[in-house]
Amino acid sequence: CTLCPRGTVCESGRIIGVKSGFWLEPGFWLNIEDHVFECDNAQSCQYNGTCSAGYVGVLCLLCDREGGYGASGNACQPCPARASNWAVLIVALLAMLSFLVYLVIAGKRAKNKDAVSMKILLNHLQVLSMLSAVGALWAEPFEGVLRASGVFSFFDMRLISTDCIVEFGFYYRFGFYVLIPLLTFIISTIVHFFIYLYFLIRKVKTKAEAKHAVI
Repeated sequence: CTLCPRGTVCESGRIIGVKSGFWLEPGFWLNIEDHVFECDNAQSCQYNGTCSAGYVGVLCLLCDREGGYGASGNACQPCPARASNWAVLIVALLAMLSFLVYLVIAGKRAKNKDAVSMKILLNHLQVLSMLSAVGALWAEPFEGVLRASGVFSFFDMRLISTDCIVEFGFYYRFGFYVLIPLLTFIISTIVHFFIYLYFLIRKVKTKAEAKHAVI
């Protein structure tokens, strides 16, 4: 007699099933010992190695887009109405742009310490939010801090399911995520340019008005 293989359920010396949280490679019931693997997300794999609702693919790692599910953090959730998803995306982008404009304008004011403090705080919260993606087992109080700080991360896509918005395949979405830093840099540069241009025009106008008043 040997030990029951990891991830399987045994009874009367026979393997009768696969535990929840484990995935069985299709077509290998006869040689099950070498074809049972632990799922990265235990909730995605049901009893007997099948995928939970909303999950498909090897190790149940993918979301069932055809079934109306999209990625939300590390889980697959039913897609909300597309209109509401787009509304959240647009509001988030506008909020990010408004905050960026505030930081730039506040930073141009002489001896303004608020903008510097806000940048330091924002960087701190973003670093904390990235720790939540490591997958480590943090203490529950610290987990709460990480979840709360994730709201302040500009690159935290968990609030918006891009799978439910974009109908493109994996490689297109992967390219989109890779380009996010570049797009953010371009947008930031454009915002900085227009704000600099605004202050330059106002400065020239003020000098012209002062010169005219002297004359």
